[in-house]
Amino acid sequence: MNHMIMIMLKVLILCENSHTDNISEQAIGQYQIRPIFVQDVNRIAGTSYRHKDARDERLAQAMIFTYLRHYGKAYERNTGKKATPTVLAMIFNRGPQGYRATGPIALRYARNAEKYFFQLSSK
Repeated sequence: MNHMIMIMLKVLILCENSHTDNISEQAIGQYQIRPIFVQDVNRIAGTSYRHKDARDERLAQAMIFTYLRHYGKAYERNTGKKATPTVLAMIFNRGPQGYRATGPIALRYARNAEKYFFQLSSK
């Protein structure tokens, strides 16, 4: 799963295409990270990231890696299925249970993530 997450770091930048802070949603940095995401990573890993750390690419990637690895493994335990790039993208975009999302915006995000993943992993 670690290799897949490394590719997903590139995929998520492409999916979060605004690359500017979205103040109304408190989403910052190129990955559009929200405060609740940072709080969850700190709870999972016992770290002390701050929301402003999401503007630092290296720190944001470390947070995302922790989050996706944790919730990807939880998905595998809970469903008995291997986590896929689509599942990881939905978890990142919609939260720990994001893979259950069925709305049109969520599904468009998943399709884009899948498309980018296969483009990047075939290089």
